[in-house]
Amino acid sequence: MRRLICLILLLIMLIGCGNSGEEATQSADIPPTATPAPVATENVAPTPTNTLPAAVVTTTEAADDGEETLADVAVANDFTELDSYQFTAEYVIVDGDSAENLQRIDVRWQYAGDDQRFDLNTRGVDAQAVTMVVQGAQAYMVLEGLGCSTMPVANANVTQFAEIVNTEQFTERLGDARRIRPNEMINGVEAAHYQFDSTALSLQSGGIGTRATGDIYLDAVTNRLVRLVIEGSDPQAFGMNDAQFTSDDTFSIVYNVTDVGVPIDILVPDSCTNSAETPSYPQLPDAYDMTTMNNMVFYYTLETPEQAVAFYQESLATEGWVYVDTDSTLSPQTNLLSFTRDDESLTIIISPVADQDATTVTIMGE
Repeated sequence: MRRLICLILLLIMLIGCGNSGEEATQSADIPPTATPAPVATENVAPTPTNTLPAAVVTTTEAADDGEETLADVAVANDFTELDSYQFTAEYVIVDGDSAENLQRIDVRWQYAGDDQRFDLNTRGVDAQAVTMVVQGAQAYMVLEGLGCSTMPVANANVTQFAEIVNTEQFTERLGDARRIRPNEMINGVEAAHYQFDSTALSLQSGGIGTRATGDIYLDAVTNRLVRLVIEGSDPQAFGMNDAQFTSDDTFSIVYNVTDVGVPIDILVPDSCTNSAETPSYPQLPDAYDMTTMNNMVFYYTLETPEQAVAFYQESLATEGWVYVDTDSTLSPQTNLLSFTRDDESLTIIISPVADQDATTVTIMGE
C-alpha cells in the first residue's frame, strides 16, 4: 500500500507539491464502533486506455505582454464548499524511440459530501490498481489481486487521496500564464484559457524540465479549475529516475474537474459486500476500529494482552480448535498463538499498543 500511495503522491510531487496530510492516529479511549453494512454495490473502477484526450490546440489570439495573466485572477482552489464533483488526473510517460507508453497513472476522485470514491490505476512499470470508497464513517478498499478490506475512515488516511485535488499547489506557481481569448467551452462550462511555457513556470527546484508547455482553464464565473494540460520532455526532471526512462522520453499530464454540483451515487464495490459482514472468528466484546480482508481480521481492544490471550485460548477451544504450543510464543511484547482444526489453521498475534492502554489483535486464517 505504501508503494501505491507513493505513486498517488507522485502526481503532487510532479508540480512541486510537498507531502500530504498527517497519518491518522488511534486513541485508546475511542468507544467501540460497529461496522455498518454497505448500502449498494457497483462493479468496477474505470479501465484506463492508452490514449489521452487531445490537448486543446490554441489558435486564438494571445494576450500582449503586460496584459492579463493568471496572477491577476483570484483562483478558487477550495472544493470543500461544493456538494459534489469529479476530479480526474492522467499522467503518461512516452518512450522517445518507440512512441509507446512506458508508464501511465490514471486517478479518479468522486466527491459527494460524506460519500467519496477514489480509483487509481497504473499501467506499465509497477502495474497496480486500488479503489477506495467512503460511506459515512466506513471505508472500503479494494487492492488488485488482494480483494476487499473494510475499515473505519479514521484508519484509512483518506487525506492522502484528497490532497490530490488541492489545486492551489500548482495554480499558485503558474502566475505568469498568459490569457488567451476568447473564452472556450471546456467540460461543459465556459472557461477562461491561460497558456504557459517553460519561461512562465515558477516551480520548486527539480520540478518541470526546460521543455514544457501547458494550458490551464478556469471556470469563467467561479475561477475554479476546469482543466490543466502539461506536455514536455525529460520525465527524469520529475524525479522518475528508473533506468528505463531517458531524457528523450516525453510526458503528458491532464487534470479535469467535471460534474460540479451534479448528484453522484457513491456505491460500495461488489467485492466488498461480503467482507463487510461480521467475521466468523471470536472477538473480544469491546473490539473497535476493526479492519477485515479476506481471512484476516485486525482490531483494537482495551483488554490487556494477557486477557486477550486467555480469551482466545478458551473461546477457540470450545469451537474445536486445538492450541499448538510448539508453534506459539508468549512474551510481554508480542504473543503469537497457533491453532488447528481439521485441515484449517489459525494464527493470532496479540500485542500491546505503545504508550496506550490498548491492545491490537490480528487473526489470520488458512
